[in-house]
Amino acid sequence: MADLWSQTADRVLALAASVQQIPAPTFAERERASFVQQCMQAEKLLDVSMDEPGNVYGRLPGRGEALPLIVSAHLDTVFPGDTPLTLTQGEGTLAGPGIGDNSLGVAGLFGLVWLLRQAGEQPGDIWLVAN
Repeated sequence: MADLWSQTADRVLALAASVQQIPAPTFAERERASFVQQCMQAEKLLDVSMDEPGNVYGRLPGRGEALPLIVSAHLDTVFPGDTPLTLTQGEGTLAGPGIGDNSLGVAGLFGLVWLLRQAGEQPGDIWLVAN
């Protein structure tokens, strides 16, 4: 199980680094939203869509009748669009503008998908929302 956690953490960090490289100041997140939408489609989530303001939705179907759960992470960052997005990476660490606001949160949505699929137990639908 520890190996699964480690592999998932590495995947989350790699995805977070990719997300972080896409500028996303508030009200200018469309490019990052499009990237997340493509990632949701690549993961074969159901009902993947983007609304007019740029919120992205995808549904991980459950295996039972439990009520759906919504898990969200915001797409935007406080950094202006012209901020250099230099990223430094160490052993299990990332540092750079927007990595914690909120590239890791967005990547964490996919980490949840990967872990739930490995566990094989999910009573109800889970909606992932990048807003």
